[in-house]
Amino acid sequence: MLCFRVLTDYLHLLEDWKVRYAPKTPEDALDDRFVEACQMHCRIEFMADVLTVGALEERVALVDELMKEGKITFLQEYITRKKKEVAHHGEEPENA
Repeated sequence: MLCFRVLTDYLHLLEDWKVRYAPKTPEDALDDRFVEACQMHCRIEFMADVLTVGALEERVALVDELMKEGKITFLQEYITRKKKEVAHHGEEPENA
C-alpha cells in the first residue's frame, strides 16, 4: 500500500506539472518540472498499473525493487520536498 500511495502521489504531482509548467509558446524555455513530468509520467503510471492489476509475481517484484536501497523512501521524501518548495514560492497551497 505504501508503494502504491507514493507512486500515485508522484503521478498526481507529475500530472500537475505537465499542465502548470508547460511552455506557453514554442520559444519559451522548458521548465525542469515539465521535462520531468514528460519523462516520468508513463513509467510511474505503468508501475501504479502493475500494483493495481498486475499478476502477483509482478506486484511482488515491483514492491521488492521499490523497497530496495530505500527507493520508495527517497521518492516519498522527494515528493514532500517538491511540494514544500512550490508552497514556499506561493505557487500552490502546501497541503495540495
